[in-house]
Amino acid sequence: MPANAENENNSDASGAFVRWSEDGGAYELGFPEDQQGAPVLSQMSKMFNVDFNIRAAGVQTLSEGSIGRMILDITGPDEQKAVEFLKQKGIVVSKSN
Repeated sequence: MPANAENENNSDASGAFVRWSEDGGAYELGFPEDQQGAPVLSQMSKMFNVDFNIRAAGVQTLSEGSIGRMILDITGPDEQKAVEFLKQKGIVVSKSN
């Protein structure tokens, strides 16, 4: 973690998610409030025999509630099935740039 990370928020002034590292992070996930405490990544890993590596994560507070955001890698032979599982759980999944 960079030395100045404790002084940074998880978003900049525009609300964009701040990445501390440009390495990895093939997917960006958006967790609605009702999924923020659920063990969906653990379930995904067990069900589809995939590994995941969290690169950055945080919760943004918005006027209408909060959204959990995460950048991560998912690897394994059933990666696409795992991504579909997350989408079925109501998690917004997009490929990171």
